[in-house]
Amino acid sequence: MAELEPTQGVVQGVQRDQGSVTMITKAQNTRATTATGRTYKAFWYVPDVKRWVKSVEEYYGDNGVRNERYTNELESFKPAT
Repeated sequence: MAELEPTQGVVQGVQRDQGSVTMITKAQNTRATTATGRTYKAFWYVPDVKRWVKSVEEYYGDNGVRNERYTNELESFKPAT
C-alpha cells in the first residue's frame, strides 16, 4: 500500500455562443489517497557503458491487471576517448 500525494488537475474548454467564445478553465485539487497494487521495475546495466541501457516499469492494480507500462532504451552511445 502507498499514499499518493495531493495533485492539482486543470481542465480547459471552449464554449461558443452566437458571435462569442468563452474560455472555461477548471482547477481541481485532489486529496492524498491510498493506492494498492504492485510495481515491477527492471533495469539492464552494461558495465562498459557505465549506465543502464534499458528499463521497464509496470504498474498493476490490486486486481492484478497492468494499468501502465513504460519502456526506455539507450538509443546511441559514444565511448569517451
